[in-house]
Parts: sequence; C-alpha cells; structure tokens
Amino acid sequence: MSVITFNFICKYTWLFAFAISSVCFGLWIVDILIPTLKGADFTQQYEIHGNFRYLDFGGISFFLGFLFLGLTIFLEYVSNRKLLKGTAGISN
Repeated sequence: MSVITFNFICKYTWLFAFAISSVCFGLWIVDILIPTLKGADFTQQYEIHGNFRYLDFGGISFFLGFLFLGLTIFLEYVSNRKLLKGTAGISN
C-alpha cells in the first residue's frame, strides 16, 4: 500500500473542497428550495432538517476550494521556476 504524500494532498485538496460544496448546494436545493417553491414554509424546512446550514457550509467549502486551488497553482509555479533556474545554470 502506498503512502499518501504531502504533495498529493496539496494537489487534490481543492477538488475535495469543491465536491463538498457541490453536495451541500445540491442538498439545499433538494431539501429546502424545492419544497419551499411548492409552498412549504422556509423556516419549517430548516427545522425538519435539524437547522443544518447547507448554504453556509457550501459557501465556506467553495471559498476554501478556491484558496486551495490558488495554493496549488502557486506551488506549481514556484517549483517550475526553481526547476527552470536550476537548468539555466547548468546549461551555461
């Protein structure tokens, strides 16, 4: 069994955060929005589902996904820049 490295975690954490965000927004649509559009009470729908804040968790995970994606792009940029500087010094 292979060991999950820090590089792998940094590279794909943003994908996990966006997946959580998609699930939360989807659950909000199915559990809250559709019944409300059919005439149910908005507050009562939240109470039925334990006052779980779908949009709060979805929004936070979406924001974290963008932060992790930016971090991944930045780390790739820095590693490529170091690699290019290293090869430029060797070729001279």
